[in-house]
Amino acid sequence: MEEPILSLEKHAMERWRNGDPWGFVELSAGDITYVDPGLASPITGLEQYKAYMQQVQGKIHYQGSEFIMPKVVILGDAAVLSYNYRSSELTPEGTVRNQTPWNATEVYFRRDGQWKIVHTHWSFIHHKLLESLEVPLPVQMSPQEYPGVLGEVMELESAAMERWRKGDPGGFIELYAPEATYFDTGTPQRLSGAALRAELAQR
Repeated sequence: MEEPILSLEKHAMERWRNGDPWGFVELSAGDITYVDPGLASPITGLEQYKAYMQQVQGKIHYQGSEFIMPKVVILGDAAVLSYNYRSSELTPEGTVRNQTPWNATEVYFRRDGQWKIVHTHWSFIHHKLLESLEVPLPVQMSPQEYPGVLGEVMELESAAMERWRKGDPGGFIELYAPEATYFDTGTPQRLSGAALRAELAQR
């Protein structure tokens, strides 16, 4: 079951590294959300995603792809693919130069028998923040209530974040399923199990 997900991702990435971003567009659902380090806020919806990808069409070309420790977790009609990604290019001298590695997370849903990406998140490993960045945020004077499943998830996330900001990572650790995986800009690779808990305990 895992192999079709990774195969879809690799095929789209082959098109990407040859200047064709539409492999990822074709895989994406209408309600796609997309995050990468160049964005101040997430892209939401397929039309906005298409407009974003149109800007890079034909501009990205490199020699090779490396998917490091890919992992797929499947629950019913949902699948989460995570991996570290490293591209490489040929130098004028004919040697191979590896580029800055990335963290990648893809959330796929199976709809009408086809796997579609509903969320993408790319981040650099050891990413350095800019000195300043303007991010438009709505002013919210009172706590916002969310309906249904979103409300349940936000309640869990908010409680864990409240503990996190006070120096206690246990709120998130207690939410993790046994197969949970994790990376952020400070981790050299994806973590899971005891290594994940040890990393967060240091914080």
